[in-house]
Amino acid sequence: EEKIAGYRNFVNKIWNGSRFALMNANQVKSEKLKVKSEDLVSLADSWIVAKLEDLIGEVTRDLEGHRFSDAGTKVYEFFWQDYCDWYLEISKGAVNEKVLLYVLRTLLTLMHPFVPFVTEKLWEFMSDELLVSEKWPEVDNEIKREGDKVAQMEVVIAVISEIRRVRAEAKVEAGKKIKAVLDGGEFVAALESQREAVMRLARLSELEIRVGGEAVADAKSSFVSGVSVYLPLDGMV
Repeated sequence: EEKIAGYRNFVNKIWNGSRFALMNANQVKSEKLKVKSEDLVSLADSWIVAKLEDLIGEVTRDLEGHRFSDAGTKVYEFFWQDYCDWYLEISKGAVNEKVLLYVLRTLLTLMHPFVPFVTEKLWEFMSDELLVSEKWPEVDNEIKREGDKVAQMEVVIAVISEIRRVRAEAKVEAGKKIKAVLDGGEFVAALESQREAVMRLARLSELEIRVGGEAVADAKSSFVSGVSVYLPLDGMV
């Protein structure tokens, strides 16, 4: 029964995540979307599309090899975590409509063998044709996949997650905003490019991003993915 409840929650996630994307896009039923490298305007765009292209290849190989559970798990985790928990949340600051819809269309197609009814219903908002007749996604080798940008975005995500972890550990009220100091090292530019997302998703009132410097006194400190994170206690307690 727990597993049934879990997948019920996943279907709700598919519906709500998809509707958020559709409500934040204008040309939902435009021509079939194809993203080019020049459409990837942010670090988050490059990250999600690169990971999506890898997902297409992995899921296709799993299905061809009859590893259906592996394929389903990969699509499940990508949609829930990478697309909804991270890309959609980051997109609330600045929506790239083309990437938003391209990733959603591709994910609905990949999920269709596993959850055919909800994906077909959502597809009605995006196309006048049936999803069951849609061509299976193929890896687009024309899209430039920059491994350094993927790595940089992973660091940004790791930093946000670490701040959230320390907040929870220190029992900081969910709605309270605090200050953070980050010694970004080689990732300063990446963190600066995602400053708005870091502040919003980690619930920060102030964010200082620097290269090196003295450790911050009277602060909770941790080190994650090459970045030193300091959360001053006077803003937390």
